[in-house]
Amino acid sequence: MNHVSTRRAALRRSFGTQAATPQETAVSFAPATVKATCQEPRTTASRVLAVEHREATLQFIARVGYATVRQVARGVWGKADKSARMGAGRSLRWLLERNLVTRKRDGDTASCEYLYALTRAGVTALNGLDVSLPGGKAHGRDWLRYAHAHRNACNDVFASMYASKVLKETEMKVYSELEIRAGTAPVCNLEYKSADGSRFSKIPDLLIVGPRDRVTWIEVENAYRNDRDLQKVLSMMRAEALTEKPRVNQFVFYITAKGAVRIGERLKNALKPDPGATHGSIAAADTRILREMLFVFAIDRDTLVEKVLVAPAHK
Repeated sequence: MNHVSTRRAALRRSFGTQAATPQETAVSFAPATVKATCQEPRTTASRVLAVEHREATLQFIARVGYATVRQVARGVWGKADKSARMGAGRSLRWLLERNLVTRKRDGDTASCEYLYALTRAGVTALNGLDVSLPGGKAHGRDWLRYAHAHRNACNDVFASMYASKVLKETEMKVYSELEIRAGTAPVCNLEYKSADGSRFSKIPDLLIVGPRDRVTWIEVENAYRNDRDLQKVLSMMRAEALTEKPRVNQFVFYITAKGAVRIGERLKNALKPDPGATHGSIAAADTRILREMLFVFAIDRDTLVEKVLVAPAHK
């Protein structure tokens, strides 16, 4: 057994599995009846699954800094319905009781959900899986202390993408807002020139990198975007659309709050498609953006399920 496998086995024992051998399972769980013996595999499988969920929960929280029960349910269980939330709640309580996570109420949400972050003990446990916090942080308490609405919304969207079978099947990797800010994503900051000639930089809220290094830039809209910021976004998209080999291949906007519901309409009104436009012109860039590069989604903040509102014309 190699070094990583040894640490993984030790970590799984610490997460509560008691199914190391058939003898242990029989002694721990099986009453001395034939009927109970038939139930042993199910009991063992349930315990192993619980351990896997605890591991996956810690790994998910490590990616985002802190998370709600809904986000853990969506990211780890693949859905945020009542059953999945109950499962996520059980795993988080188990981790909380063993001081592997800590929590605080989120006063920014109507339901005042708990936000969960890793403790030093939780980070140490994850080191057994060769997983660490972005920036080499010793724990997640600082992120929890300075939690804010925009990161909460980014984590909602990340949870939906993290659970996406499409992304996994196409070998795409999604990077969280926390990972981008910590500089561990492939693209963290790009420089552009605005319409008036001034320079500005843009940082994605989330990022997806796929095969052949195709980059999807994600903007999470949790409030109304003012006109100045919108112009910067348009300048960025046009700069990439005017390049034969763009650094960013797609731009995706996620609406997570009522104040942002018009972003798709505002973008479409600003972009002026013209199939006959001169190559290299702004009109040609706008046409390419609408035909190939622009998506707008709305995400249900309760179920964390997304719905497409705007998609490229030829898709």
